Amino acid sequence: NDSLAFQLGWWREEHFNASDEDGDGRLNMTEFN
Repeated sequence: NDSLAFQLGWWREEHFNASDEDGDGRLNMTEFN
């Protein structure tokens, strides 16, 4: 839903660079956790 999308949106903004360990521009489940 929109609420979940919003939460994921800000989370990615804060943590995307550090969390995207394999550098493919996407967070897989391992990176997300």
